[in-house]
Amino acid sequence: MKFRGFIPIALAVLISGCETAPSPWAGVPYQNIQAWRSLGVEPPAARQYMSNGFEPVDAKPWLQMGFNIPLQAIQWHRAGFTPEQAKRWAAKGYTVEQATEYKKKGLTVE
Repeated sequence: MKFRGFIPIALAVLISGCETAPSPWAGVPYQNIQAWRSLGVEPPAARQYMSNGFEPVDAKPWLQMGFNIPLQAIQWHRAGFTPEQAKRWAAKGYTVEQATEYKKKGLTVE
């Protein structure tokens, strides 16, 4: 057989290639990975939250209120809404921009 040595070499290349593959959690502090996982947050979403100043403890109430897309939580948070307030406004169909304008006028959604 002339391909006798090929299989061990190919196997070694495949195995070593796996060792150098980057972790999907790259860029997320090791101590936070389990917290993000327990919240059901995938690595890209965790990085998006983190790049906007959120730790798992900050994202948790937003996730509990149904804001499963990081950008939604981030936008409402930046506009000065708590997760509970944002949920009430969003449940009535208001956008962040509309809710912000009404809030500036002293209106609430109840």
